[in-house]
This record gives sequence, C-alpha cells and structure tokens, in this order.
Amino acid sequence: MRTRRRLTGTVSFFLFLFLLGYLAVSFSTQFVRLQILRRDIAEMRAQVAELQQRNAAIRKELEKLQSRDYIEQVAREKLGLVKPGETTIVPQGSGRPLDYSIRD
Repeated sequence: MRTRRRLTGTVSFFLFLFLLGYLAVSFSTQFVRLQILRRDIAEMRAQVAELQQRNAAIRKELEKLQSRDYIEQVAREKLGLVKPGETTIVPQGSGRPLDYSIRD
C-alpha cells in the first residue's frame, strides 16, 4: 500500500509538472502574440495618421485647384485667354503673352 501511495504521489507530481510546463509555454506563446499584435496596431495607427495628413494636403490642393482665381490664372498663363474688353500684348520674338492687360 505504501508503494502504491508513493507511486500515485509521484504520478500526481509529474502530472502537475507537465500541466505547469504546458501552462507556462501557452502563456509565453500568447504573450509573444500579444506583443506582435500591439506592434502591428502601433504601426497601423502611424499609417492612419500619415494617410490623414496626406488626405488633408490633397484636399487643400484640390480646393486651390478648383478656386476661381487659380482657374483664371491658368486660363491666362497657359491658355492665353483674356476677359472680354481686354487686349493681350505679345512682344515680337517671344511668342508668349505678357501678364499685362489693357482694359478699354
């Protein structure tokens, strides 16, 4: 009987050690996964912040490009257009209109 109790106690002890080892490995594995997920979240938050800044800059640029002043500037400088009643002066040789306009 004494041997049987001792055997049962030894088996219980090793079973306890095995369970404790399993729990330690499981905990450390989950801890590592948690750290990886936290790092990924931090990287994604940084990407979101960067994209929000880029989005704001693009919206500001779009607002500028859609303004009447910018459209008029492009029409005058790149397309050579003038408002009704204005005359464009083109110097000889350059082929490019000046920025001046004469109003009647």
